[in-house]
Amino acid sequence: MALRARLLSALVVFWSLPLRAEPDRPLEIAEDPEQPTQVGYHGGDAPPPSHPRRRGHFPEGLFLPVGLGVAGAAHPNLPTAVSFGAEASVVAFPVGHGNWVGAYSDLYLEPKNELTRASLGLEAGFIFIGVDGGLLMQASESGTHWGGVVRPMFTLGFLSVFARWGWLKGDEDFREIGCLVKFPIHLMELDLDEPPPAPPAPRR
Repeated sequence: MALRARLLSALVVFWSLPLRAEPDRPLEIAEDPEQPTQVGYHGGDAPPPSHPRRRGHFPEGLFLPVGLGVAGAAHPNLPTAVSFGAEASVVAFPVGHGNWVGAYSDLYLEPKNELTRASLGLEAGFIFIGVDGGLLMQASESGTHWGGVVRPMFTLGFLSVFARWGWLKGDEDFREIGCLVKFPIHLMELDLDEPPPAPPAPRR
């Protein structure tokens, strides 16, 4: 009985001792879920140079989108025809915003009516919706004519759907509805100021 009592008292003393724990770690505060973070990289590290930085869902930097397009072209007196061509642009995606600005150039052929059109101008947009426009040149059997063009567009991924209206001095106006597939080439990062962080939500 005495041995059993001593063993029981030893167990009580052992369990009453504090367990040896690891040193206290500093309190880690979770990031604000409303604040944008680097997407696709761990620990907030900057992405490798071959990848454009991201803030939220939008890429950052200067890009060279190139692609091919096809459209249906309508004229007041000429028959409706298919036009196709190529386009290249230089576009800047400011840090932390969904807006973009740039410049473009394109060349379209309309074989049925023996027309060749080229335009050069500026473009701007916000997220998926944009518009471009500028100087237009059209060459045909009647000569070379100059004018202007404007084109609203809706972009989702690599595909853009557009409607374009062109005015030419001394030649017929035209309208186009078509689509454009463009592949962006990342050229460089842009050192732009980041927007201020959003204020914390008020406590209730």
